[in-house]
Amino acid sequence: MAYFDKAKMSNGTVVDVQDTKGRALADTNLDAAKTELNQTITTKVNEEAAARQEADTAIRSALTAESNARADADSKLEAKINNIAETYINVKKYGAKGDGSTVDSVAIARCVSENAGKCIYFPSGTYMINTPITIPDNTAFIGDGATSIIKATLDFSGACMLQTRIWSPNTVNNEQYGYIQLSYLFFDGSYKTNYTSDTETGSGTWDGLHIGGFGPVLDHITVVNMPGYGVFLSDYRTSNQPFPRAEALVSNITVKWNGGHGLYVGNGSHDGEYVNCVIASNSRSSHNNYSNLILAENNANGRFTNCHFYSDYGNCKVAFSVNISKNGAPSRFVNCDIEGAANANLKTGGTTSIFINCSIYATFGSAQVYVDTPCVFIGCNFGKQAGDPIPTGRPAYSQVINFRDISTEPLPNVSFINCRLSDCDTPMVSYQPGGDNAKYWIFDLNGSSTVNPLVTSNIPPTWKVRWCGSFPTPLFTDANT
Repeated sequence: MAYFDKAKMSNGTVVDVQDTKGRALADTNLDAAKTELNQTITTKVNEEAAARQEADTAIRSALTAESNARADADSKLEAKINNIAETYINVKKYGAKGDGSTVDSVAIARCVSENAGKCIYFPSGTYMINTPITIPDNTAFIGDGATSIIKATLDFSGACMLQTRIWSPNTVNNEQYGYIQLSYLFFDGSYKTNYTSDTETGSGTWDGLHIGGFGPVLDHITVVNMPGYGVFLSDYRTSNQPFPRAEALVSNITVKWNGGHGLYVGNGSHDGEYVNCVIASNSRSSHNNYSNLILAENNANGRFTNCHFYSDYGNCKVAFSVNISKNGAPSRFVNCDIEGAANANLKTGGTTSIFINCSIYATFGSAQVYVDTPCVFIGCNFGKQAGDPIPTGRPAYSQVINFRDISTEPLPNVSFINCRLSDCDTPMVSYQPGGDNAKYWIFDLNGSSTVNPLVTSNIPPTWKVRWCGSFPTPLFTDANT
């Protein structure tokens, strides 16, 4: 049978005539294409829905994890805040005012007694006390620095402003107590209205801090204007007890303008570290009676680094800026300035104490250094005496070094190695003792002086001597080699 695409109607019009069989085939193909397209669309839609669901699940999981992490962090922060609130106890919560007029002794005592072993916080303010504060073992007092002031009232009654539980024990091994810390606090003893004055009369007898026990830490502490001592570190050796080792760490402290000694390191306070300290202008109650620093007998291994010991100009001078007991054990001073005393800047006890890169100058007595025991100076500078008038009753400056008791007591092994004299108009040593009482000394010097450091014609045979520089008789080769 033939297939026709066109046909003429009776009226003569030509029309298209679709092939029925071809149309059916086309319809079948069209339906198949539609079905395939629908399947493709359905697959794509399902895939997109699955991907969207997977992404939604991942987002929900991430949000849940983030929410859990935030909740966990919030919980930890809250715990930390609660812990801080529990650890740092504000004295003002116990009624302390810190207003400079209210006596806060009772409030502070209650706060301390109820929170032993924690950190007691003194916010900025002036806390007036009329009785001593006792700091318990394992307890810290922390302030805001120079604005956190603990100040004695004029009618203060007690031996000191602050004390450890046991200061000078007679039956207790010091390792059983102590471990206190004082940081960023300012202690004022109210000794004088103007505590820098030379002429104003003060009153009272109390000291600043009495610290005993093992491992005390004093950091960024200022102690001024006490009628007595500024800081007294003490821990006496007791019978039938192990030798105490206090091991204090003292850093960045200022002890000035106190009536008695500045820092007194008592019998038994061993192995202390003292860093970046200013101990100055003490002995304010009496000229030439007290020292800026005292290391008492049986005191071992004090290590001082970057410290300054001096006196402000005026009528009141310390007897010694650094006074080391003759019978003490050796100590070490590194990069320290030692100056401004009425008797001598430095008295070297403690056999084989060592001074490294120290400047020793501007004394107001007959000598800059008293040497009582064998000692070593390495890389030290000895400078010219200060130009202001010598206080009444003090001898004229006559020598750099005074070797004491040399005629009756042996003094071997004194060394000045790579040391310098700066603009001196007095001899290093005004006499040269010989014999077995003064042997094996070393003088290795440079610098300048209008007089020779030693008398070259009388150098003992056991000495090693060399100096060079601007001296009347430069000596460039070792003597007695």
